[in-house]
Amino acid sequence: MFCLFYYKIQNEPLIFVEVALMDGIADSIQHLLEESVPSSDPNSASTAIFYSISNTQAGLSGISLVNFLIKRVVEKLSQKFKSIKTYVTLSPILGFTKWLKESLSQDTTLLSKLNIKQSSAEILESIEQLKTNIECESEVKQYLLKLCAHYLLKVKNSSGGAYDPVAHFHLSNGASIKQLNWMADTSEKGISQSAGMMVNYLYELSKIDNNHESYMVNKVISCAKQVLSVLKGK
Repeated sequence: MFCLFYYKIQNEPLIFVEVALMDGIADSIQHLLEESVPSSDPNSASTAIFYSISNTQAGLSGISLVNFLIKRVVEKLSQKFKSIKTYVTLSPILGFTKWLKESLSQDTTLLSKLNIKQSSAEILESIEQLKTNIECESEVKQYLLKLCAHYLLKVKNSSGGAYDPVAHFHLSNGASIKQLNWMADTSEKGISQSAGMMVNYLYELSKIDNNHESYMVNKVISCAKQVLSVLKGK
């Protein structure tokens, strides 16, 4: 864990980042946190996974300290572990199912725009089924991933940024959307808030400043081609 402290508040960090060192990008929070999984040698790790990034002071919610802290963490890790080349998060998609339920009840054209043949009722029922039977996932995976990609890339907040608060948090700090992960959080909470999906946000040190400026000024969301392909898929 890495923390940023202020000298006048010595007993509580302003922000903290929890990091796991792995050989590859994590696509499941349960696997990442599973204690029975043998620990790998950090000296051979290729990837640093930021799986928890939190502000602790409500009064600083409008002040971005993540950019600063992540750069320091990347600097420290790159100095100590020469094999690490990739820095990504494994992040929740907090507002997806809430947005989806509201949108399906208000926008009758959403599914046709995305070339999704299932009805609103079928989609909502499939999410309910996942809560008790994740074995049905293969039947619903394609259209739920497409809806989630649309949510992250196309649905905007009142200022023109990403509607999802976690997406806005990382994009405003210079990250890009690397990949969507199906059944990445199979907990009750994970299924309820995002149909079990999570997302990796990629922090490339050489692109953080440009990504930050493009997003904050022009509302451009940087993402990998594979994420766009999910949105465009049939």
